[in-house]
Amino acid sequence: ECDAKVLAEQERKEAEQESIMLKKKNKKLEEAVTTSQQAQDKAEKHIKEMNDRVSTLQTQNAYLASRIDGQEEEKNAVKADIKGVSDRTKDLTADNAKLRDEIDKLEEEVAHHVNDREQYKQELEYIKREDVLDEAGRQRPILIQS
Repeated sequence: ECDAKVLAEQERKEAEQESIMLKKKNKKLEEAVTTSQQAQDKAEKHIKEMNDRVSTLQTQNAYLASRIDGQEEEKNAVKADIKGVSDRTKDLTADNAKLRDEIDKLEEEVAHHVNDREQYKQELEYIKREDVLDEAGRQRPILIQS
């Protein structure tokens, strides 16, 4: 009976020690679970922040892509305008050259006509002197002196 008591006491002590050890392990596990939950909460918060940032960047990227597309359209429209102006400038330059040539030709004709007119005036003056005509083209009376 004594041996059974000692054996029972020993088993009780062993069970108590095992219980204490299991309680310590359980406490450590609970602390580890709490720490891991805190780390998980922190990681989830970081993931949410990163997802929000990704969403913001995607929105910004879509906006910038649409702006780029709009600017491409504007650039193409400006290129078309520049080509139109360039073509118009070429046409105007050709027209200007033609008009300049025509002006030069007309100035030459005017100079020729002015020269002809001067010649005709001189001829008319000569004829008037020779035929003794007045400014209106009538014959001047001849004064005979006695």
